Amino acid sequence: MGAAPLAAAGKRVLLLSALALGASDSGKGAFASASGSGSASSSSSGSSQANGKEAVGASKIGANRYLLDRLEAVEAFLGRGGSRRCDLPRLDATGLTWTEVTQRLRGRPALLRGLVSETAGGRWGSDRNAAWTRKEFIEEFGGQYVKTNNGHFDHLRSKEVLTVAEFLANNASEWNLFLADHAYRLQADVSAALGPDTIPALMQGFDARPILSLGSKGSSTRSHRHAETWQLLLAGLKAWWISPGDLEKEISGGQPCAALRHEQARRGPRSEGDQKVPWLCVQHPGEAVYFGNNFPHATCNLEPFVLGLGAQGRTEGWIPLHRAAHQNDTATLQRIIEETGEVDAVDQEGSSALHRAAAMGHLAAVSLLVSAGANLRSKDREGKNAATMAAERGDLTLLRFLSDAGTPVKRKDGGRPHAVHWAALSGHKPILEFLVAQGASPHARDEKGTEPIHWAGMESNVQTVSFLAKELGANVSATGHGGEKPMHWAAGVGHASIIHFLLEERADPSAADARGTTALHFAAAQDRFEATERLLVGRADLGARASGGVQPIHAAASLGHARMIQVLLDARASPKSMDGAKQTPAKLAADAGHAAVLELLASRVRAEL
Repeated sequence: MGAAPLAAAGKRVLLLSALALGASDSGKGAFASASGSGSASSSSSGSSQANGKEAVGASKIGANRYLLDRLEAVEAFLGRGGSRRCDLPRLDATGLTWTEVTQRLRGRPALLRGLVSETAGGRWGSDRNAAWTRKEFIEEFGGQYVKTNNGHFDHLRSKEVLTVAEFLANNASEWNLFLADHAYRLQADVSAALGPDTIPALMQGFDARPILSLGSKGSSTRSHRHAETWQLLLAGLKAWWISPGDLEKEISGGQPCAALRHEQARRGPRSEGDQKVPWLCVQHPGEAVYFGNNFPHATCNLEPFVLGLGAQGRTEGWIPLHRAAHQNDTATLQRIIEETGEVDAVDQEGSSALHRAAAMGHLAAVSLLVSAGANLRSKDREGKNAATMAAERGDLTLLRFLSDAGTPVKRKDGGRPHAVHWAALSGHKPILEFLVAQGASPHARDEKGTEPIHWAGMESNVQTVSFLAKELGANVSATGHGGEKPMHWAAGVGHASIIHFLLEERADPSAADARGTTALHFAAAQDRFEATERLLVGRADLGARASGGVQPIHAAASLGHARMIQVLLDARASPKSMDGAKQTPAKLAADAGHAAVLELLASRVRAEL
């Protein structure tokens, strides 16, 4: 091996070593030492292992070649001065009205400055540099549970409930935290800690869907679009890709971090006449990114601790009653009720003012509406009443109040998911305990026959699944109307630790649904590497045939999952096996144009001759 390849290999080894450690409090770069957060990392990992869960660094946010590619691209970009890059127009919004901002931007996205008042209190302090360091954030919020995701919006999307300390245990990660509508307590607590000026004056009414984002170096969110948005950065550096076109095709492989590899630093925004897209902008603390409705965008976090707060959509067009409830403005709420006598008006989403208040966790507004005779049984388009929303948020105080007021927290099997399903999905054990104590069943079945343990297996964590099974008596082999079991749901999203628990509880790794599909089919089709390995250790049937005679290796080959093919071949899956249409994995790969998979399969066939 020559000097250049050796140097490159050495750099990757250094990256691997750094990723195994927590960053220093300064959080400067992927090669930081472990001195700043080692204690938090150690304690959280130990707690996870004590509950039967792998250390987070080993399973979800440990080093892998995909993350290393991202980190190398980020390092290369920052090394060229990329932190100064911003193609977007910069606008000092100090003292401006939104009409004035709109006139100046003319429909373009922008980087806004001057939104945080120099006299703002709370966490900002006098230097305006950052609201928190990572160490401070872990000390203040580390024990809170939140739902993380891997930044995908396609079939590869995964979610898992972790503590903040677990999530921030490493310098770098493929996983993000994105919270909306105060879905977890962390969002409200961060807003409260920031003080009364959390929402800049310019953005009042621009708060239909409050958001909080948290990431570490290398984590990204792929291209997506939604309502008009602003996001104020509180700590770290974040790179934004924004385009009016097809952003997924415009950036390298759709990967927001990897696409930085060949980008150059540039001082100043592009001219208004420069139509080249996508725009790339690196955001710093105290700056807000703004873009209009349905602008495709993607992000890459450039430092070990990146924290942002903002909102999507406006409330200006809402029913006044709903807007007052959403903002916990009890004086206006009381006045509207007295003047109109209206309390149960429903908007186009099927939501009432009670839904709006409950979704935000506003106990004062909820109490006022209940006293005014709001319909406690009213359901929105997702079939949720106010108590279900409180259960999903993990707000035991609000749930208890609504239950005491007469809001149903249990019902017969069937229909839309119950409160107990939503609590399981979000990993709220105290809520599950309360609901069961009130008569809700841990075996409750929705319209598809799925139970809370299915939902926990898909998006929660092993602790919630274990709690449902061992403390509340849920069946680890519960079967939905389509024959799917919790093992199927966990395998499809890659929850290896949940699969491990289910196997320990004697769940069958080869159980098939109504179409003959096993958990291994799900894992192979979705390229869930760790879940596949865990299933194979549990002796899942490599040769199981689903509808059409499809085996796991056929599913992986047709979808181009080269790494998965290698795992299955190493486990002795046959490269010559035929599906019901007499097609081999190689034929399926060739027809779909997956050259790498085809070569792997051909090599194995040659080796077996």
